[in-house]
Amino acid sequence: MVRSRSKVSVSRSLPGKKTPTPGTAASQRVCARIPKGAPHLSIPAFPNRKFRLSYIFVNGSSGIEKPKDLEGKRVGIMQWDNTAGVWARGALQHQYDVDLTRICWRAVQAKQDSVPPGIHIEKVTGDGDADTILDELLVEAKLDAVIGPNVLTSISRRDSRVRRLFRDYKAEEQNYFRETGIFPISHVVTLKQEFIERHPNAPVALLKAFRLARDEAFNRLEGPDPQVLVVSWIAAAVEEQRALMGEHYWPITLMTIAPL
Repeated sequence: MVRSRSKVSVSRSLPGKKTPTPGTAASQRVCARIPKGAPHLSIPAFPNRKFRLSYIFVNGSSGIEKPKDLEGKRVGIMQWDNTAGVWARGALQHQYDVDLTRICWRAVQAKQDSVPPGIHIEKVTGDGDADTILDELLVEAKLDAVIGPNVLTSISRRDSRVRRLFRDYKAEEQNYFRETGIFPISHVVTLKQEFIERHPNAPVALLKAFRLARDEAFNRLEGPDPQVLVVSWIAAAVEEQRALMGEHYWPITLMTIAPL
């Protein structure tokens, strides 16, 4: 378990409810290690894990064919410390030798927290949420690329003006795992210390509950009656992922070597 003191807002609560078991963005959780507020505790339960090379999108007229081509281009992001962007930029920098200081960053939320020296960010505006704003700017070629936490609407509807940077993103992400052994964490379950003091058994109880939920999710994918009806070979996809990443690639335990 990881403890820290932080004023970071935990936002994954149910609408209209103040729940003590939110999922905190991983990048915010790392920043929260700096003592500056109310203490929190995280348990090794990760509701959201995604590879992020498939979340880099480009306009087809931008001339971007490979990662290094992003240098000198206008790249849109939600905000600098968004967890999806942190993972994607880390891969671009360390696996593909992209110089992040040579990219013209454009952000919907251009806050300067955690922005390193040499990075220049300009604010972009528009109607709608961050995804909508960035998507419209990309489609209109007012941005050359976008790195986001969600698949853009234009990508989902197969707009011919935009595409993913990596056309075979599955192969790229599998190779990323082979090289690094990293399965990126997007969210981690985090509790307020004051809640734990009132309910000291809660962290372990929640850990067990998340294990049961994970096991049920896998059962729906590869059990006797798979529930993902629109994908005929979903169980085979799980087998393929296990072959690459290991039998227990989604552990919910303090000891990752244990089959839990």
